[in-house]
Amino acid sequence: MTNSQTANDLCQKKLAIIEEIGNAILATDDVSTISYLILDLAINHTRAEKGSLMLVGGQKELYILSARGLEHKLAKSYRIKIGEGIAGTVAARGEAVLVKDIDSDPRFQNSQRDRYKTRSFISCPIIGKEELLGVLNINDKKNGQPFSEDEFSLLKVIAGQAALALKNSFLVRRFREKSAEMEELNRKLISMDLSKTDFLTRVSHELRTPLNSVKGAVYYLKKSDLAGSDVLREFHDIIESETDKLISIVDRQLDFLRLGEENRVLRKTLFSLAELLREILRSHLLKQLLERKKIALNLAPPEELPEVAGDRILVSQMFLNLFEGISYHLKRQGEISLHIVQNDLLDVVLQTGEALPERVVDDFFSSKNLFSQDKAEPSLKLYLARKAAEVNGWRVFAENRKEGFRVTVLIPKGERQKIEAALAMTMDRVIEFTSELLGVNTCSLMLSDHVTGDLVINSARGLEDEIIRNTRIKLGDRIAGWVAYEGKPLLIEDIEADPRFGQKNFDRQYNSKSLISLPLKCGGQVIGVLNLNNKKTDQPFTERDLKIATIIGERISRFIEKIQAEAGQGGDLRRTVGSLDALLNAESRYPKKDTRHADLMGKVLDQLGANEKDKELALYVAMVYDLGLMLLDKNLLEKKKKLTAAEASTLKSHPYTTLELLEGLEFSEEVRQVILHHHERYDGQGYPDGLVGERIPFLARVLAVVDAFCAMTEDRPYRKAKTVPEALREIQEGAGSLYDPRVVEALRGAVIGGDS
Repeated sequence: MTNSQTANDLCQKKLAIIEEIGNAILATDDVSTISYLILDLAINHTRAEKGSLMLVGGQKELYILSARGLEHKLAKSYRIKIGEGIAGTVAARGEAVLVKDIDSDPRFQNSQRDRYKTRSFISCPIIGKEELLGVLNINDKKNGQPFSEDEFSLLKVIAGQAALALKNSFLVRRFREKSAEMEELNRKLISMDLSKTDFLTRVSHELRTPLNSVKGAVYYLKKSDLAGSDVLREFHDIIESETDKLISIVDRQLDFLRLGEENRVLRKTLFSLAELLREILRSHLLKQLLERKKIALNLAPPEELPEVAGDRILVSQMFLNLFEGISYHLKRQGEISLHIVQNDLLDVVLQTGEALPERVVDDFFSSKNLFSQDKAEPSLKLYLARKAAEVNGWRVFAENRKEGFRVTVLIPKGERQKIEAALAMTMDRVIEFTSELLGVNTCSLMLSDHVTGDLVINSARGLEDEIIRNTRIKLGDRIAGWVAYEGKPLLIEDIEADPRFGQKNFDRQYNSKSLISLPLKCGGQVIGVLNLNNKKTDQPFTERDLKIATIIGERISRFIEKIQAEAGQGGDLRRTVGSLDALLNAESRYPKKDTRHADLMGKVLDQLGANEKDKELALYVAMVYDLGLMLLDKNLLEKKKKLTAAEASTLKSHPYTTLELLEGLEFSEEVRQVILHHHERYDGQGYPDGLVGERIPFLARVLAVVDAFCAMTEDRPYRKAKTVPEALREIQEGAGSLYDPRVVEALRGAVIGGDS
């Protein structure tokens, strides 16, 4: 081949890469899907066996988002600091490298590469608008030869296009996060508005009686001949007593006005305090506030601070209220500076250049001046700031120092607070996924209180807030307490007829007498209970439901264990939360949640004489195996014309994206292998790894046949459903090439033996 032809061929490949990644951006905005497509392109164009796409995470380190040819556990746990190792060095320098022989390359002679067969590799930084996004690594060329300059050139094009695709995906994800944040803020505003309405109603009712008493006493004093001192003292006592009641009621109502229901609306998360303070600095509201009195604000929070646990929206309001309350007491052209001290606690210090009168300092956060005509507004702001700190488990105090007046916010850095926040961030999502997957309207997760051991509701769906707040169950008490004490799952078809718990079903929140309650265990110890009520079908729960719920419960237990271990690793936690959000989004649109696939899997496995473990696992796998398809554009899934090569490649990534969606919950390597390989062909021509015959996992071979049969006998936008005989005939024709012949025969027996 001439140089001209080689150059032209290389140019065509580059154009094809640009087109393929462009099509991927149109087909999906999911980061995982895009990363696997990019990695597949890189591996295919370089004819490599192994590769990874790494992204920049927290603590200035790289983590592997997608990988080929690497052990799963290694890929998910591997971290490398920027500037360290091969990938870290490439990231720090921002330059792509082609190494033909690492043993003779002076740049990486001391680097360890014991996981690879060859000495050649390519590593390219992924840089978008001068921002390092990650690194693309390709290793072990299939023929054992070094990578070529042409392959290096192609990989740099792929890395460049990857930056565009990933940047676009990050923007979409950020937009969704901000939308969710705005929805939460709107929810709080609505809740606050309702609280204010209730507040006014309570005030008008509760203040009426003591006010009338005071008014009557004053009237009587005016009209009566008060000769005796005892009478005078009596009325003074009445006035004093009723006035004290008024003060007490006002204090209680003010708590209620803003924070009395905070147990219900508080949503603790782990967040970057430095980032939050920078956002507050940029806020138009704060700039207007300081401009009124020409107050200078010197705020330079460190770039790197540990993440803190709290309600982010409430904390933001707290700092704004602090700034406003402090600025009220400052002279024009005053100054407020902020600095942060890290000890056992995180001390956020707001410092002014002038001391304040001691009487002001003494009453700085009290409610004493709330009804003073000229001080009500700033006093209310400071009062609310103190209450917001208390609700988050923080402390705030004010003092005069020789350098001026100071307000200090003390923020705990303890592991317990981070674990609680991590569970708060994730368990609502887990419970929502569980409810949808199991088809129930009411679901609650109870965890053991780390002090008392009582069961308290951590997260729930379908229960009133009052029940969530007030429910505490001791071990052995009631149904959940019995399950936790015994450590055994419980299926009740009729609570009123069950001799162990026979009780009337009077609770208006339950429209069914049937329920499932099962223990959650970590390290053999019960840590909580999962309760399921109110099936959407209004039917009693069955043994089949219990089997699926038990499998889900095991995954929730492992998930809690994982969250507790990762609570201090904010970057990993945010990725877990993002994965759960994507999982919920996919699950809400997933069409295979019904029992058809699971029921047919069970019948086929019966025909094959499978063991109970395989049957139970198949029930679960059949409900989740194609979730990754929901991350692709609907137009691609329903396209009537033949798919282009780029579209087919995008579609083939869905087993990997399904596993990414389930990453937070799924711990079983067996389940992972079934999902990953259910599109392999018996003759080795399938994907993703071209496995042949018995090398394909058993349940994956069964799922391939069941999935094909169900798809053939259902309507699609591009074709009508086949009849059962037509579908059986087509599948029979694929026996030995597409499908395992034994499984095909088992399908025939299952279908002929029952209506599927």
